[in-house]
Amino acid sequence: MNLFLKEEIFCEYLENEYPGYNFELGHSVISINIINFNPVMSCVYISDNLVAAARYQRHLKVFTDKLIFKKEQLLKTECIAKGSRGQILIHTKEKLENGSNLMLTLNVSTLTGTKWHKKNLKNIISKYSQ
Repeated sequence: MNLFLKEEIFCEYLENEYPGYNFELGHSVISINIINFNPVMSCVYISDNLVAAARYQRHLKVFTDKLIFKKEQLLKTECIAKGSRGQILIHTKEKLENGSNLMLTLNVSTLTGTKWHKKNLKNIISKYSQ
């Protein structure tokens, strides 16, 4: 994992991709999910007003596959802490083909080597834990 990824770079990326929205520091975390046996690193911005995410290609140092859910598209955000690991569940109003609501599952860890992630994750878990 790129230990030198800065939250400021992610927020600047989001502001460029989504003009008119303000992305403040302190709301972003790093998520690592396994897709087809490959680790996929994403950065996720979580606030009461929106959730935005993008895949981070660490070798190229670029963000791709962005998405945003605005407040009116969100049902709830919840955190499940499991020791040094946990999950953030983003429940949306967006419907899948089978009629169920889209839910994003983000795997997060307190062991990530960036200070901003650890601090933000602690605050997000505190705010959204059930």
